[in-house]
Amino acid sequence: MGNNVTIRYRKLKGNRSSVYLDFSSKVMLPGGEKETRRKFLNLKIYDHPKNAEEREHNKKTEQEAAIWRAKFLNIISETIFFSDLEREAYEKKQKEKNSFSDFYDDLLNKRSKKTREQWVTTKNYLKAFYDADIKFGDLTVQFVEEFKSYLFSLTMKGTKRIHQNSAKAYFKIFRTALNAAYKFEHISRDLCRVVSDIKMIETTREFLIEDEVKQLMKTPCKNELLKRASIFAIYSGLRLSDISKLQWNQILFQKDGAILNVKQQKTKGLIELPLNPESIRYLGEKKSDDTLVFEGFSKIKKTYNKILANWVEDAGIKKKITFHCLRHTNATLLLNKGADLYTVSKLLGHNDIVITQIYAKILDESKRKAVNLLKFEE
Repeated sequence: MGNNVTIRYRKLKGNRSSVYLDFSSKVMLPGGEKETRRKFLNLKIYDHPKNAEEREHNKKTEQEAAIWRAKFLNIISETIFFSDLEREAYEKKQKEKNSFSDFYDDLLNKRSKKTREQWVTTKNYLKAFYDADIKFGDLTVQFVEEFKSYLFSLTMKGTKRIHQNSAKAYFKIFRTALNAAYKFEHISRDLCRVVSDIKMIETTREFLIEDEVKQLMKTPCKNELLKRASIFAIYSGLRLSDISKLQWNQILFQKDGAILNVKQQKTKGLIELPLNPESIRYLGEKKSDDTLVFEGFSKIKKTYNKILANWVEDAGIKKKITFHCLRHTNATLLLNKGADLYTVSKLLGHNDIVITQIYAKILDESKRKAVNLLKFEE
């Protein structure tokens, strides 16, 4: 059953009437918030034209009203529903025309500075995979699976551009956007429940053993600031981002020892970290409460890993050590000395003890290698 549109008039005061369109059944008009039977056109005619000018005005107004009637007939021809199911199908079709790419950009702009870069990189990979405006209607199981396969293909030998764990990180961001689209009802299917994630592969976490730490501490470093910060990192287990932002007012000196209060840059979690007494001397000389402990460390940000690598080499250590490896060193040495997993987890500021268990596994592997060194039979 169709919907007819009729031009009607509402009497006003004086010799005037307003012109409106009357729909034979309620419709949802573009930009409207609820269904309506009428659309006022902001047009007026003379009820009894008294002269040629008023008659000409009425003629042009009726022509304009006829044009509006034709336009709305065309509009509602796409929105005539025969049942609730047909209405639902139409609304779904309209949603599918909206831009997922724009929606993704909105999510990206709300990210913190720290995570925005990964969102931008993911967007670039999406664009390389599908060089067009992605509509919500494009988001099918096949689309998601193919994007997953595309990311995974970049990890293959011969075309390797990213690590598999990086591919997982980018796909995770894409899944976050999909979950948001499902939450806000832009898509009707929870695609993340259908398409599995990219598996994370275990990577080698390099660390220093106790003798290597002692050797490193004895070895001169070309940058004394880096040496102090590195040794403090081994004692504390702090990340590079936390050490570079560390201020004196975060350290509380008490009779029974010093305590460090840190809001972690990565997780934003708060940790209270008792400081090893031997680590205090590597903090340097205090200036004022609001100054950085390792002032000037950010200036060597681009070169610290190179300086560190040269220092490690000078110490005769044949390992590829980055600053983050010092955090691994702290964790494995604490576990090796008998600290329990839960305590180490809290000292590192891990939200999940599963993360800390990785270090325990590394330690088990090191023990296995040590045992296998004993060979008495040929």
